[in-house]
Amino acid sequence: MGTDYKPEQNALEQGIPGKTAEQQGAEGKSAWTAKRVAAIIGIVLLVGLYLLTLVSAIIGTEGSGRLFRFSLGMTIAVPIFLWIFLWCLGKFHE
Repeated sequence: MGTDYKPEQNALEQGIPGKTAEQQGAEGKSAWTAKRVAAIIGIVLLVGLYLLTLVSAIIGTEGSGRLFRFSLGMTIAVPIFLWIFLWCLGKFHE
């Protein structure tokens, strides 16, 4: 086969043209970690909110309708806030 690709090598080991190993390691590792942490926080927030809304609806509390509307709004707002946070984080690291 005519390629030098080795499956056991990751993108940093293969190298990115025009960047040193130190630059690749510093940029790739911190950006990937921030994105992963932000995604996990977003998932936990939304799943927790959905479970709270579900339990509130099953129990039949008085404020379950308001909590449902709040959940709908946060379903849109949380990903937007996380995207803005990651965008700003990327701008500060440039």
